[in-house]
Amino acid sequence: MKENPLQEDRIFSIDVLRGIALLGILFVNIFSFHTPYLYGDLSTFAKSPLDRWVFTMIDLFVQASFYPLFAMLFGYSFLLLKEKLDEKGGRFYTVTVRRMLILLIIGLIHATVVWAGDILVTYAVFGFLLIMFINLSAKVLTTISILLYTIPNLWLFYQMLPLATFISKNHISVYDESKAAEVTAVYQHGSFLEVTVQRLQDWYLETGSAFIMLMFMVFPLFLFGVSLAKTKRLVRNKKNDRFWSWVLIITLPTGLLLKLIPYIFEKNIATEHIQNVFGGSILTLTYISIIYLLCYKGKLADFFGMFRDVGKISLTNYLFQSILCSFIFYSYGLGLYGQISYTESTLLAGTIYLLQMVISRKWLNHYQMGPMEWIWRRFTYGNFSQIKKKGV
Repeated sequence: MKENPLQEDRIFSIDVLRGIALLGILFVNIFSFHTPYLYGDLSTFAKSPLDRWVFTMIDLFVQASFYPLFAMLFGYSFLLLKEKLDEKGGRFYTVTVRRMLILLIIGLIHATVVWAGDILVTYAVFGFLLIMFINLSAKVLTTISILLYTIPNLWLFYQMLPLATFISKNHISVYDESKAAEVTAVYQHGSFLEVTVQRLQDWYLETGSAFIMLMFMVFPLFLFGVSLAKTKRLVRNKKNDRFWSWVLIITLPTGLLLKLIPYIFEKNIATEHIQNVFGGSILTLTYISIIYLLCYKGKLADFFGMFRDVGKISLTNYLFQSILCSFIFYSYGLGLYGQISYTESTLLAGTIYLLQMVISRKWLNHYQMGPMEWIWRRFTYGNFSQIKKKGV
């Protein structure tokens, strides 16, 4: 019988953070569900003053800050799985390779028939690589993650800087208005096959052709998450309270300043790179600090418990968001692609998430895990785990 560490002690703050990460990711992703985000400047789709304000708030406080949180938590949970398997005498390498293979298959299906912005393929591929680093010390992992993240991205910034300074923005733009119009027509009126072909083209442009860049933007976050797990930084104790208090003091002003750079100086590829790659990830640490420091406090714990429910079945909820949004916006569903404003889509995202909060709590009252988590475990461990709670 293959190992299945189904019964596990969960760290409250991890599930809360994962649930909040899904909210932030949805606020950003929903723009890409109804606009040709790869072919046009998203800011130009904000027509009204309210839309521009909504876009600015998302840009400053959400964009590029919640995918790093999700990635760090993936690394953190990676080590927790290893510790659980080691404790039970399980075969970590065998189980993890199988686990990443199943995640890769789920991701490929998701990218092909649901949404081009899939992250699961990236997570699975880098998950195979993460296995090679899992036994390094926390200090070494932190050092590698910081160097692997900062050096290539600073080098890229210095390559962008002269282009942004001396060459007209129109000459270095990666956007194509005619292509944006063509893509909009496909998602609005195309057949399922035509939408699928366009979706695969978009996936290749966003992920397939950018895998080397993702190596320096996502994989270091996995490593950093493992280092946090090795030092048990999300376990509640006084030492960690002090640690995250200092992190908050340092990262809040730094992250906000970096996020404001395109608004203080000229908005161009170089300033946006600094804003997103460095400002976004530093602000991620701010959010981790705030949530960690608040989520255990009295009545706030009950409030954060609603986010925990979403986070406990994060794979199911992530895929649910994609399936529902693709139905709402693509031609084979309600066909609202390009038809709603940023304000309307942001309100829609909030509504979808509230629905997920309600459904997640009701589901977890009766079941131990989400349906997709059950499928993932089923094929990872090769047996049918009990999904329903005993006595329910």
